[in-house]
Amino acid sequence: MSDIKTLDFGGTPRDIKDALAREQIAAMQQKLSGDSLYLHKLLAKYNGKNLGDTYTPAAFQAKLINGDFTGLELGDYFDITLTTGEKMRYAISGFNTYLNFGDTEILTANHAIMTPVDCMAATAKMNETDTNTGGYAGSLMPAYLEGVLATFPAEWRAVMRPIRRLENNKGTWTWATRTLFLLSEIEVHGHIVWADQHDGGTRPLPLYQFSSRYRVKGLGYGSSAKGGRANWWLASPNEANTTGFCSVGDCGESGHWGASNSFGVVPGFCV
Repeated sequence: MSDIKTLDFGGTPRDIKDALAREQIAAMQQKLSGDSLYLHKLLAKYNGKNLGDTYTPAAFQAKLINGDFTGLELGDYFDITLTTGEKMRYAISGFNTYLNFGDTEILTANHAIMTPVDCMAATAKMNETDTNTGGYAGSLMPAYLEGVLATFPAEWRAVMRPIRRLENNKGTWTWATRTLFLLSEIEVHGHIVWADQHDGGTRPLPLYQFSSRYRVKGLGYGSSAKGGRANWWLASPNEANTTGFCSVGDCGESGHWGASNSFGVVPGFCV
């Protein structure tokens, strides 16, 4: 069948196809082609590139704010050395995941959510005893992460964007401003498993949705690539009891444990 592009009206040819729309469709088809890193099969194989070879933290932030995501892919990373000497690999986990989100302060800037490929080397408890009363805000973790934040290099602290988080605080939710934060069950698994409906204030991070690759983490830089495996904490309290929080198991599965267990720590941040 022929591809009709124009019709003649009273001797005057009229376009009946929008050239711009055709170009946009072609671009979308290219994005969905076998070369696209957004397809789950290739995302699971993509090793990411070291953005530190190209961008300083300030240049990376400026690129994001300008809405220029060219050359950036999920899984691309920076290696960050804390003032303690610990090295961490932080990967892009979502683009504009929380755009227009917030209450008193709406996040209108273009941004990326960064999360570590592996847990920090040291484990930590959610609470000294097995209790999830008060949820994430009532746990030890927010204060613990404030201490971790102080160990990031100044050039990275300068580009970390404090954002409003709607946190699951066990039977309720509350807005809080966080710079470093634990991920929720929904951000990692894409839906509620052991948490309650108050996890609905967060959004799935694309890096974690198509493969267990980034859910499986070890303790310390590069450990998962060498076969290291660890349980790591999520911010979400367990709905079914008053003792535990949700976690990610050493095989990447969803789990829950008593809050006094010492598990891996995976702090995310926004640039």
